[in-house]
Amino acid sequence: MAAYDLLDFELEEPIQISPPQAKKKKKLISLDDLVEDFEKEKKRLNERKSKQKKIQKVCDEEDEVEDATEAQLSECVDKCQKEINQINGDDEMPVWGIRLFGDQEKLPQQEYPELKSSILLQSCLNNNINSLVELDIENVAGENFLEGLLVNGWLLHLAHASGCVEKSVATWTFNLMLYSSKVELMEAACEFWCNILSLKDKADSSIIKIDWLPRYSDLKRAIQAYGFSLSKFSSDIDMIPTDSVTAGPPQNIRCWIK
Repeated sequence: MAAYDLLDFELEEPIQISPPQAKKKKKLISLDDLVEDFEKEKKRLNERKSKQKKIQKVCDEEDEVEDATEAQLSECVDKCQKEINQINGDDEMPVWGIRLFGDQEKLPQQEYPELKSSILLQSCLNNNINSLVELDIENVAGENFLEGLLVNGWLLHLAHASGCVEKSVATWTFNLMLYSSKVELMEAACEFWCNILSLKDKADSSIIKIDWLPRYSDLKRAIQAYGFSLSKFSSDIDMIPTDSVTAGPPQNIRCWIK
């Protein structure tokens, strides 16, 4: 009986083998498909060219407007120049060679005895530092001592500390700037005024009070002393020969302009 028994592998269920998948056939591209793709690409290129033409047209229109505006401006400038030339006529003179500064007056040199009793000088001499250097108010000439403070920049520090520039110091430094023949004093006075006036545009400008400010008459008096021809007409202004040497205004005018 054992010989007719089924073997173990014969009792197992047969393995189901799926049939092989059929290979997909590649789609054949027909002539109609090629023509259709060609038409699509051609349409895309035409649309792109159309957009580029529109953009170029807009740019050209903007350039035409700018050119027209520039042409109008140029025409206006030419018209104004012609009118100016007609007004000037024969009186027009060349810019170069006109002598605006003639004979200079003797620049005023004033004395300032009140400087000896100025608040700035007194505050410096009464300061604790004075106990170290032992300055004597009777032996220190106020103006000479303040000149050293001005050149070294200490006068500006004293003005900040005291919160005031009194009239005597203001007029003294201003006239040094306009009339001093010493370059170091002239430039130091100019820097002093530039620093003081620059504080007017700052938030803490109220901490320094200026007791005196120059007027138009003070500036006019200075440039008249420099020899500037204020009242001369164009026909009265002297022309400087090309081979002549003229001193021109003093160096102080640089600080005046600054």
